Amino acid sequence: MFKPKVCVKRWRQRGPFAVAVMAITAMFAGLSSARAADIFTEDFSSYSGNLYATQADTGDQLAFGGSVPGWTGAGVDALHAVELGSGDWAVMLYYDNSITLDAGVDANDNGQDYVLSFDYGTGNYNSESQGTGVTDGLTVELLRGDDSVLAEQTYMPGAWGPGNYDLEAGLQGTLSYTGDGTGNLSIEILDSNPTDPVFGGSVGNVSLSSAPEPGGFVLAGPCLAALGYFIARRRCTAM
Repeated sequence: MFKPKVCVKRWRQRGPFAVAVMAITAMFAGLSSARAADIFTEDFSSYSGNLYATQADTGDQLAFGGSVPGWTGAGVDALHAVELGSGDWAVMLYYDNSITLDAGVDANDNGQDYVLSFDYGTGNYNSESQGTGVTDGLTVELLRGDDSVLAEQTYMPGAWGPGNYDLEAGLQGTLSYTGDGTGNLSIEILDSNPTDPVFGGSVGNVSLSSAPEPGGFVLAGPCLAALGYFIARRRCTAM
């Protein structure tokens, strides 16, 4: 009687295949764990300031003239902030406002790639007329010890409005850079349009980390090719 051929797993007869699978599994696990831990983080939950009115449209608590330990604010009534939840503050940059990290971060090894990430969105006070407009935004800079700029970029969150209040749109900014070995770096965030008396935007959950090493991903190609080769050689045996 005719017996169709079916594939059966015989791991003991497929030593190279099993080894390839385990090697590639270990490789990807290593790539995942190789992602460097954050070098620096800030969620602005330690903000304290003068409580004011409630924000237009959202009803969230507003504050001005405040501070965040380890940071220096500058500009009219800085620092402004909005409380998005109990103790969950986002810093808002108004008019000529800026916020600068006091102590430099050790994230500038020569030739090493880094990524600065943060949440950003619109901002507003208790008046609709002060809300972020389509031409407003935030500029983020990485400063050397002599205040020269290593990297910078401007982020435009769009106009204040339904679905785009504060950080609710879920925008995340990333600023990638390569270290030049000139020493520790400071982070500065400022209103991109310091002549317009409105809010450039809000910011929260800042983190700075080294980028994953690209070498591991280069090795992934040959390993996956080897796995494909062993799979192609799998044989079916008659039962």
